[in-house]
Formats: sequence, structure tokens, C-alpha cells
Amino acid sequence: MKSILNILVFIITVNGYSQIVPSTYEHISHLMTFGPSANAKWGDDDKVQVYFYSMPTDQKGNIYFRIFDPEISGDLDQKNGSFDTKTEFAIYGGRGAYSTKAARGTQPTKGYDAGIILDKKTFGSSSTYENKWYTFGPFNPKEGELIHAEKEGEADRYIFKIIIKGKSGNDGNGYKLSMSSSPSKNTSIPSGKAFAFEICFRLFDDITKVAHFYPFVGEGVTNIKQCNFDFDNNGQILITSVVKNMNPAATSSDGNWKSSIHKIEKDEHNLVLDLQIVQRKKSKNDMAIYILNQYGEAMPFFSIPADGLRKYKYKIKVKINI
Repeated sequence: MKSILNILVFIITVNGYSQIVPSTYEHISHLMTFGPSANAKWGDDDKVQVYFYSMPTDQKGNIYFRIFDPEISGDLDQKNGSFDTKTEFAIYGGRGAYSTKAARGTQPTKGYDAGIILDKKTFGSSSTYENKWYTFGPFNPKEGELIHAEKEGEADRYIFKIIIKGKSGNDGNGYKLSMSSSPSKNTSIPSGKAFAFEICFRLFDDITKVAHFYPFVGEGVTNIKQCNFDFDNNGQILITSVVKNMNPAATSSDGNWKSSIHKIEKDEHNLVLDLQIVQRKKSKNDMAIYILNQYGEAMPFFSIPADGLRKYKYKIKVKINI
């Protein structure tokens, strides 16, 4: 459970941010999930997206999970032929929802959907919620999976899981997620955080908007393997940290995965990296990313860099003449 602890220690540190995904820090348009009949070259390799929401155990009152534009019929979506796709959104809690190893993987293998289904709904091509929010809930925070802290002074957490799955069709569903204390608006849960281990998303059709992702580097990580899918060779992927100054990473072509390995220094432990995606030309492109540590374990991307935006620390030598 050490990797779980590393995440939980990190995510308790921030208060007051809106828990909408994608966040304004990430600079991406929205999340994407395609129907199972879609060609992977559209940018979704497995037609499943998994997100986690976490909160302290002292959270008072009900919580809600909200989906922006959950239907497949409008501007955020990818139309292939006629809109005929269905997408299921399911809320999970209870034992195993997060602690099951497969739940924290990058592919929908056996056990990724462990836990108790608290609610679910399938959306089609209606326009009822076009550019509107749909709300699941209310939920008691105790319906999430309880994860205990392992060290004195650290906090226990409740974690919920949202699985978005393409059920039929070949269109792409574009949407956003939120956790809220209100059923009718997005009101942040104090110290609540959102994170995922693989993300399928749409880049902005604007080369001036650089996408940012924030993988957390835990204790003992010696190197990482960044993996990206379907970037169409449209620019650069760069990694910045306290010791890395926009280091280049491998970029993928249309419908393919590409990966590169990067050494991690001790100064980067218990901090987030800043993985930047810089487009060379305007393109309405959907793609996917994940990062593994040296043991092949997926590392979490946080929607907000809770320890601050990552900047390279320049080493300046000063010569003093006496």
C-alpha cells in the first residue's frame, strides 16, 4: 500500500480549488471517450476512462458528482457518420474501488471496476444535457473507499471512482467532470482532489495553449517511462521539474504509442513534474497519455499541481574577486 500512501500524503495539502476536470492548470479542452467501434486512430486506445476523487474523512455533508455535456450530439463530441453512440458513466465506492491494483492501471483489465456501483447512467445522442451539467448523488462521503494513513500526522481519506465507458457506436464523447457539495453548482470540497492514471483528452485547437500534466513522483522512483498515444507527431512533449529544464520526450504518430525513459533525481521526489504538450500546428486532436515508474506501476496525474507550478532551479555560480 506504499504507493497509495504517497498519493494520499500529497493530496491533502490544498484547499479551496474547484474540482472540475480538466482544471484550468491543465490547458486542455475536455476529456474524451469513444464508442467501442471507433478506430483507435481517433485517439482513444481502450474506450474507457477512469478518474478518482479523494477527500478527508472529516468531510461533512453530502457530496455530488457532476458531468458536463454527457451526451454525444454536440460541439465537444467527435461525429463519425451519424451520432449513434452510447456512453456509460458509473460512480464506484466501497472496498477495492481504489485499493485494487487493476483499478490503478492504464488498461481496463480484470478488477479495474472493483468496488460497489453506487449509481450509473447511460447517455446517447439526445441533446437534453448539451452544454449542461448532469448530477449524480447525493452520496455520503463514507460510501467511498476508506484508505488509512500509515504514518502519524497523516490523514485518512475517502476515495470514489468514476468509470466512463463507451457502450456502443463509433463516435467520441467529449465531457468534463466535477465533485461538488452542491447538486446544482460546482462548489469545491475542502481538500478534495481529482486524479487519474491514464488520460484521454482533446487538445485545444490553438498552438498558443500548451497542455500541462502533473504526474506525482513518490519516494524511491529512479526513472519514469512516459507513454503517449496518437499525437500525430504534431510538436513536442517536454518535461520540466526542479532539475529538468524542458527536457524533450518521445512523441507518437497517428494511431501509435511512443515512449521514452527519463531518469529521476532525489530532488524530484514527493513533487510533481510538469509534462507539457506543445503543438506545432492547429489541430482538433484527441490523444492519451500515462507514465510508469521503474516497476511498471502507473503514476497518478493530478488535475492541480498542489505543491506549486514546477520550475527549473537554475544553478548560478558566482565568482568573487578579492
